[in-house]
Amino acid sequence: MTLNYDFTAKAISQAGLEPQIDKMGMIEFHFNKPKVLAALGQDAKRTLMLGLKAYELPTSREVNTDTVSHLNGKINFATTPKDLTDGFSITIYDYINGPQRDMLHRWFDLVYDARKGYGELTSEIKVDAHAVLFGRNAAAARTDAAYVLWGLFPTNDPQLPSADYSGDGSIVEMKINFSLDDFDREPINPTS
Repeated sequence: MTLNYDFTAKAISQAGLEPQIDKMGMIEFHFNKPKVLAALGQDAKRTLMLGLKAYELPTSREVNTDTVSHLNGKINFATTPKDLTDGFSITIYDYINGPQRDMLHRWFDLVYDARKGYGELTSEIKVDAHAVLFGRNAAAARTDAAYVLWGLFPTNDPQLPSADYSGDGSIVEMKINFSLDDFDREPINPTS
């Protein structure tokens, strides 16, 4: 039997494959709950999109396994799916003259307001979101390029910046973690 393998990159070019490039994605929150919209304002979605540095999608789904022993052998079986315990997180740049920090703080106040000692009902503050991956031409050309995330709410207040006199002068970033009910791929129409 003769095996013919192409050891040049020409095969990739001829197949018309385009690699997914990192830094080519966006997260779009759907602030359609009245209490969230009242706290954050009409421009909240765009404001967070402009401040976005990164987002981390939840870990791919996994299943638990169990082993059945029979005579001198063992066989593995898939059992229940594992929980989505890692949630979802985004990193936002902290602009001095931008409302990103205040907006995220007000959203977290809906989850738990330390001044009052309580938060709003979770069903009234959860929102959905879409995470979209783009190609180099800024088009979502992949059919599996969008992910819909259900039931998001922040689980931490934006951390306060620190003063560091070492001369680094780095831009302050805020990492916000979210509770997540579920997520799935959502096919999109590449022409839309």
